[in-house]
Amino acid sequence: MASHEEYHGQSFQPRTVEETIKIYTDWANHYLEKARNKRFISDLQQDVSDGVLLADVIEAVTNEKIREIKSKPKNTAQMVENINTCLTFLANLGVSVEGLSAKDIKDGNLKAILGLFFSLSRYKQQQKSQLKQEQNKAHSGETTHSGSSKNQ
Repeated sequence: MASHEEYHGQSFQPRTVEETIKIYTDWANHYLEKARNKRFISDLQQDVSDGVLLADVIEAVTNEKIREIKSKPKNTAQMVENINTCLTFLANLGVSVEGLSAKDIKDGNLKAILGLFFSLSRYKQQQKSQLKQEQNKAHSGETTHSGSSKNQ
């Protein structure tokens, strides 16, 4: 585990924890805004702890609906259940959630939350790359197909 000194003032560290938190908060809020969500993240550790806003972020990023999220969890067990539902949903999409625990996220464990957002952002980047490749193939295929269809 890195000490406080390792995160601050070291030239080899690419960014501080605070900068990383801000980057992922802004990233998540960008997708929430695109999805016309009414709620946004202001405190990453606090705001995802009940699983509701976390599910909104995941839905906004993946463009898929997560079923069985309790929109007003009444206790810790329901909050952990919401987060577990999110983690299972992500795992089923192929997002790496290994080593992440719903309880850690519920408790505001920054390492777990940042790890989750890192995995989610990697997934989104892979989706964008795949889509671009498919569009390039389709575009180059269109010219071939349109040319050959004229000959038929």
